Amino acid sequence: MKKVLIFFFLTVFYAQGQLEIGGDAVYSPTQLEIVTARYFNNWSIGRNNEIDETINSSEDFYNDVIVNGNGDRGRWDNFHNSTSVIPNSGPDGRYEPHYQRARRYGSGDYPNEVNVSENISKTANFALILGKAAEMHNAGTSFENVNPEGEISFNGQNWKLNDLAEELANAVFLELIWYAESDALDASNGGTQRESGEPARQNSTHGTFSRFMYNPTSIFGIDGLRTGAPWWVTFAKMSKLVHAYGKVKDLLVGKQIYEDNKLKVNYWFKDWRDFCFANMDILMKTKLDSNWRDFDKNWNIGGGLFDGKGNAQSYTHYDSNGNGQNRIQGNLWDVFNNRENDHFEYLHTYATYFGDEELQDWMYDWWKAFYAVYTWSDGTMYEFYRGGTGIPAMQYPHIIIVQLVSMAQTHANAVINNFPNVGTNPRKFYDYESSMGSDELSDGDWLDSSSGGNKGLELTMNNILRHFQNSSNGGWFLNRYDESGVAIPEDPSQTNTIASGLANLYYDNNFFRAGNVRDGSMGLNSYSNHGSGGLNGEWGQAWWLAGSLGGEVAAYEMGGVLADDISAWENDADRDSDNEEEEEENNDEENNDEEGNTEEENDNEESDNAEEEENDEASDVDDFLEEDVDDTITAEELDNLLEVNNEFFIAENPVRDATLKIVKSDDECGIISIYDLNARLLHQRNECGKQLSIPIDFILSRGVYVVRVERQSRTDVKRFLFNRN
Repeated sequence: MKKVLIFFFLTVFYAQGQLEIGGDAVYSPTQLEIVTARYFNNWSIGRNNEIDETINSSEDFYNDVIVNGNGDRGRWDNFHNSTSVIPNSGPDGRYEPHYQRARRYGSGDYPNEVNVSENISKTANFALILGKAAEMHNAGTSFENVNPEGEISFNGQNWKLNDLAEELANAVFLELIWYAESDALDASNGGTQRESGEPARQNSTHGTFSRFMYNPTSIFGIDGLRTGAPWWVTFAKMSKLVHAYGKVKDLLVGKQIYEDNKLKVNYWFKDWRDFCFANMDILMKTKLDSNWRDFDKNWNIGGGLFDGKGNAQSYTHYDSNGNGQNRIQGNLWDVFNNRENDHFEYLHTYATYFGDEELQDWMYDWWKAFYAVYTWSDGTMYEFYRGGTGIPAMQYPHIIIVQLVSMAQTHANAVINNFPNVGTNPRKFYDYESSMGSDELSDGDWLDSSSGGNKGLELTMNNILRHFQNSSNGGWFLNRYDESGVAIPEDPSQTNTIASGLANLYYDNNFFRAGNVRDGSMGLNSYSNHGSGGLNGEWGQAWWLAGSLGGEVAAYEMGGVLADDISAWENDADRDSDNEEEEEENNDEENNDEEGNTEEENDNEESDNAEEEENDEASDVDDFLEEDVDDTITAEELDNLLEVNNEFFIAENPVRDATLKIVKSDDECGIISIYDLNARLLHQRNECGKQLSIPIDFILSRGVYVVRVERQSRTDVKRFLFNRN
């Protein structure tokens, strides 16, 4: 059966239905199996006993919520600081009063090692692992800590694995219902911000007063953007709650309590999404440009040299002679810093779990913007400017790297775990690289351009590690300095090994492995049991976001596990596609045979029908493969064709090396996307200019591929034959 290439199917439209969460997007299938085996086989690396702490915290949570019926003692019930920024509707003050609960160890019922308790997240993680253990045990897997009847000891009694999994999932969901019903945490302002067709919401305490700001009229103050404290910890908590909900979703489906309350919980998360996006959208448009997503040279970030204040410095770092490197300018310090990134992290997490495609696209543009102007060509993050006098230089970049890894990991697992409406490219965030920077985007000059290099997640992780690598191995350990002349890192024990382990789930390289295990190899300093950038311990990184991603149990020595699962998923997709084509061919042949046609007549009829369906731009793939075509044209011919067609041409076709050369008629920036014939996205990047060179070393086999160039003014699609010599 002949193939007809139709490119409009790259965009898929789904009928609008009830808001649903996808499931677990923290673990890939193999990773979850390994983590489960570690939990029940006494696995340990001799530090930070996360497994025992998870089980103990789950017992506390179970007793609080189920046994005592009082709810989680460590629940987040208002906001982070001693000073709220929620307007008070009464006459007695500008803001609602509330007491300080966070960032005070040992206060009240809170465990000493946390701010607001992470018990709900730990319990959700344990429930998911228990469910997987039950599945593996039923399939014949033996665990050291599970008896032959499939039971474990929990809270003083024996439980069947699946029974306990469902009981803990129920406890997590009961707590989520409390959140969704809390008047204090009603981000819809009494339902006034909900759209037509969404469930009604009433607030008996605050009515419809606008406690949550959707239309700020200034950057700061009571009518200003909801950024900074207390919102960053708030949205970090929201991201962790989404992960917790996703982990227990499959254990809840079909249960009456879930079916009766899921919309209430789902739309509570959406309320927070809408409130967060309303503020972040204005922030991006105000600080960059109203049309920042065009990625044209119109971003108003050219001025505003930062002179340094407090513990913030004017450069990311200084050399041994005191010369500043990477001048801070452009008013970006309150756009992409780690606190605002907690907001963006929530938007990404919500969009992925709940299949919000529009928000996913917006967040992918945010990802490109971050690497364009908040990262220099060697991967140094703008955030290093916050490491001035008295502040460990690595602290804030450590938080950001975990946030970035989380975004890439969540998207990849959502795709391979077959969430709806998340696209078909699990590698999208991991593989993104671009040289785009201030040269292409800023409407004013930057003293130190952020353009150049292959900027992306892998380079940024590499940069973080090089700060802990000896110079003899190519690193910068104690060879970069802060404004006071103190060598970086000021505290070499702030290793953040978990970030390297999480990143290495995909990249699987020796440098990231060395950064994870910290055994002294590759010139990296050895491990010290001390975290940075969040709560205590490695899994406390980025305010325990790393713990929400499974902690060290899910990151240590896991190199390539996610990459392998992605490859397996991609191969399964290929087989499914082939099987569908084969089944369709068989059905066609059976139908023709039933009508009395001979095999030769069937072939001729099929060929004639296919030829009638094809047009000149989508000829038979097999014929194209057999032809050793060479579409290289002269410069004069190219100029004439461009003048007539105003589109782009592939300079060499077939493509015989690892670079796809594209010539456009305009300088307009655009998204370059490369697909295989199953419409699976293989690579995507933003490029500007008339002559483009796109690395395609990710293409390993000879065949026909599709390149799509999408600009603001037009979108063009062409095929090319990859036929490497």
